[in-house]
Amino acid sequence: YLCSIATTTGYFATQNAAGITGIHRGHPDKTHKIPAYGQLNFWSCAGAADATPAGQITILICPGNHLTTLSVPGLAALKELDCSFNDLVSLNLTRLPALETLVLTKNRLATLDVRALSRLKTLCCYGNLLTALDLTGRDRLQTLDCSMNQLVSLKLGGCKSLRTLYAYGNQISPLHLSDFTALRDFDFGSSHCGDARVGSMSVAGGNLACHDGPLVFVPPNEAHALAEGT
Repeated sequence: YLCSIATTTGYFATQNAAGITGIHRGHPDKTHKIPAYGQLNFWSCAGAADATPAGQITILICPGNHLTTLSVPGLAALKELDCSFNDLVSLNLTRLPALETLVLTKNRLATLDVRALSRLKTLCCYGNLLTALDLTGRDRLQTLDCSMNQLVSLKLGGCKSLRTLYAYGNQISPLHLSDFTALRDFDFGSSHCGDARVGSMSVAGGNLACHDGPLVFVPPNEAHALAEGT
């Protein structure tokens, strides 16, 4: 397996299915190639010559390993998780109170539950099999890329910090983008957004891309009626 792991002690230990234990220097910019023979267990350890569990894992990067399962619940200090370009069909994201960055690009996820991730700032789930994504109440979320899924429902209620939104390649229900006052960069591409409309909204200094989609700009005096669904 290829992985990069950062810990509070600076070291992490691994044990593969053959019972081989190794100790590695923990750094997010250093990629380790670890023989796994199936399952690989890993933990933050005490030091370069001491595999005793100690400290906590803060960053886990493990893309391109053909993983079908990944168990991370309980990593209380984990801030960044990148398991893109694998074959994950499910992922338990409970008991990860510190997680801020989650990258799941190109997996096989049909569902994604992020209700437990109250500190989430960046979510990339590009290229999965999601049909619905509920991010209601994720008030710290700044960047979302949910492009190239099968989304027909995207709920963003309360995402007041959202600055970047990429959602092309879906069939999303209408979004009222005027609710997102911080939004500066968004792309719906060829998404079929029905009669998606934008009320009074400024994107000065940002980027707007809505190619191939029926986007209707509504005058400010009509925005109130739109919000009421009339």
